[in-house]
Amino acid sequence: MGIIAGLGSTVGATVIYLFIRKLGRNAVIKYGKYIFLDNKKLAKIEEWFARHGTKAVFLCRMAPGMRELISIPAGLSSMNFLKFIVFTFAGSLIWSISLTVVGYTFGKTTQKWIESSSYIFNYIAIIIIIGIFGYIVYRFVKSR
Repeated sequence: MGIIAGLGSTVGATVIYLFIRKLGRNAVIKYGKYIFLDNKKLAKIEEWFARHGTKAVFLCRMAPGMRELISIPAGLSSMNFLKFIVFTFAGSLIWSISLTVVGYTFGKTTQKWIESSSYIFNYIAIIIIIGIFGYIVYRFVKSR
């Protein structure tokens, strides 16, 4: 399972890498505004990637949230494709095998705990929904 997940992750990262490499920097700046990415931040990211390229690709594959994003500076810098694939697969493989082992080890225990305490999650969900609704009502009343 870990190997298959590592391969799947590598395929997805490669699609992002090739897409960004084809579109270029201007497109990233144009659409980056939707994720609060401007020209100044992108320049800092590119500078950081120039110093830590291959190491960053490898290590970021094991960091939630960064796993997908690291393909953007790799594509923008036109990182060597073979290096990108090798370091992406290596990092993704380690991450995927680790998650597979954790899931196998704690899967049954965690499932029993979730089933026995699922009512707690229902209360939490209700509190969150009431909080969001209350915030919307507050903003509406305050704007009037």
